[in-house]
Amino acid sequence: MPNPPESPRRPDPLECSWIQRQARRLLGGGLRRHLESTDLVNEVLLREEQARDRVRFVNRRARRGWLLRVLHNLIASEARRRGPMAWEDSVSSSAARIETPSRIAQENEEGRNARRLLDALSERDRAVVHLRVVENETFIRIAERLGLSEGNARVIFHRSLQALRRSADADPATER
Repeated sequence: MPNPPESPRRPDPLECSWIQRQARRLLGGGLRRHLESTDLVNEVLLREEQARDRVRFVNRRARRGWLLRVLHNLIASEARRRGPMAWEDSVSSSAARIETPSRIAQENEEGRNARRLLDALSERDRAVVHLRVVENETFIRIAERLGLSEGNARVIFHRSLQALRRSADADPATER
């Protein structure tokens, strides 16, 4: 007579809470709106149960490493499925974007300082920085638009950034 299948192990509450904490840590604001950390805990434990006869852990640390990798893969799969906006929202928390009068004033001042630093660049250098940073153009497209070689566009961009950094470091109005 064949042996009856082993009954599933009962999950350790401490491990469940650890997995849930890790899930909350890995989930950002965008994905948190779509996924519950408890669902992820259940899915991770289900995957562990399914792999029980194939995977043996030598200690608790090895098991947690495996569980964390499964959790990370689940979150990454969900982020890919939902598209780039979910991942971006996840990274940039909405709480970090609360507009307060002091934050608005600080952003305005930073904008004025950046404009002043950019005005110190030559017209060509400003154009390369603008096309690369604001319009997100490739160096090939920048070179075509400005009549430069791709290598020259790269050099101009990087030297312009260096000049902006030096100017910002030397200017007391642009303290970081």
